Amino acid sequence: VIKSWNEDTGDINNSKVTELLPSSQSNMIILNFGDIETKNTFDHPYYVENKGWCSYKPELTTAKHGFEKVKQLEVNDICYKYSNGTLNKITLTKIEEDLGEVQTYIFELEKDKTFFANNILVHNKQYVVEPE
Repeated sequence: VIKSWNEDTGDINNSKVTELLPSSQSNMIILNFGDIETKNTFDHPYYVENKGWCSYKPELTTAKHGFEKVKQLEVNDICYKYSNGTLNKITLTKIEEDLGEVQTYIFELEKDKTFFANNILVHNKQYVVEPE
């Protein structure tokens, strides 16, 4: 069970992961939000204040996932962080390419189509699950 966000209502929910679809990717980025770091594919969408869904390679996001109106993800974008049951704003401070082959997963959720990766709001497209 992971925290998810309903885009239509703005509600934060608990969603059961119903399926993990593995994939191997080599075009990865590391995003820093101060003390939080995420690693995902070039086309993985993040929700940005006043922009909507954005990715490092918007044209790839549109081509692979059929997303309409995806914008460019940029340093200083304001994204959303889950903390103590609420959404809080957090600034994207650094984007770095990481071009090594890595195992990724697409989460299929029982509810919603978005979740919190390292507490940052993302769409349920390919995301790296780091071993603990």
